[in-house]
Amino acid sequence: MSVKQGSGTIGSVLSFFDNLTVMGIRVSLFLFNLGLALIVFGVVFSRYLIPGSPMVWIEEMSVLLALWLYFIGSAHCTRNNSHIGGGFIDIWLKGKKLRIVKAIAIVIDFIIVIIFEILSIKYFIYLLGSNKSSLYLRMNKSVWEASMVVGFGLMAIFLIHHFYVAIKDILNKG
Repeated sequence: MSVKQGSGTIGSVLSFFDNLTVMGIRVSLFLFNLGLALIVFGVVFSRYLIPGSPMVWIEEMSVLLALWLYFIGSAHCTRNNSHIGGGFIDIWLKGKKLRIVKAIAIVIDFIIVIIFEILSIKYFIYLLGSNKSSLYLRMNKSVWEASMVVGFGLMAIFLIHHFYVAIKDILNKG
């Protein structure tokens, strides 16, 4: 999905930010996966080799990392258009009709993502102003909710780009 080079200054800037975003997503996915793997290893190690070691914060940390992993991973799948799809519409429709239906599907996806983005932002703001914190880590619950805000925000941006490409495809191929 990367922005094509050579479309002037704007294209170069968009390409730079696209590459920067992709690098950030890949690095964060790697770090969240690594962190989750180390936590699971630590739990197994402490539970069976160090009896009586209280590591109650582990469950909260694993949920936190898993949430960030899930929503950043969802954004990555949206960017690469690699989510699961049925493909049965490809059998029924061909050409311009298929491209139009796919563009409509992108709009529907975008509307759903925006609804969830608005809800997650509202809840994030609520949690930010509250004293709600996790039991053991004592972190504000907004850190958990921020994963949704970032994930849905990135998904919305990538869906806008997919829609732009779909419309361009409809207009160019007729």
